Amino acid sequence: MKIVAFVPIKLKSRRLKNKMRLPLGDKMLFQHIFDKLLNVKQDIDIYCYCSDNSIEKDLPSSVKFLQRDTYLDGDEIKGIQIYESFINDVDGDIYLLCHATSPFLKSKTIEIGLNKVIEKGYDVKEVQVPCGSTSIHGDRLLCDKCLNDKKLQKQLHNYLSELDRRRSTSYPELFPVVYDAIHSDS
Repeated sequence: MKIVAFVPIKLKSRRLKNKMRLPLGDKMLFQHIFDKLLNVKQDIDIYCYCSDNSIEKDLPSSVKFLQRDTYLDGDEIKGIQIYESFINDVDGDIYLLCHATSPFLKSKTIEIGLNKVIEKGYDVKEVQVPCGSTSIHGDRLLCDKCLNDKKLQKQLHNYLSELDRRRSTSYPELFPVVYDAIHSDS
């Protein structure tokens, strides 16, 4: 199993000049997270994912530098775009995202999280959202009750077909009717 840790770093901060290189104790801010990752007991490949290769000279020798496209430094870029770009560049079974702006994260905390993924099969942090919410990718999220209800599946199929027909990207007005019908007895 290949575990890959990556730390996306943008050296040019608008709000705090040279933020990543500011001293925190006896090191620069960004160096703390790499030290923590290097002390993790699991065998992991550690990457610095940055558009500016001037950072490479300040990285521990066992940290790999991967230069990313400069467009990923844009103010309108979403984190998910950076993560997807990294995952497309580097193969791994488990990806561990760490931020340089978390200098107080402990190696032990990282180990515990990795053990949950490796030993217990956790995939992602579980969060609870209402049935019918929209995911960050635009997918409709449904509870187990709705997913296993044959009547609802037919209603949803009809509903989604209607949405496709309308080519609507706005919040669907039909879904609450279907949702309320299923969840009225909950």
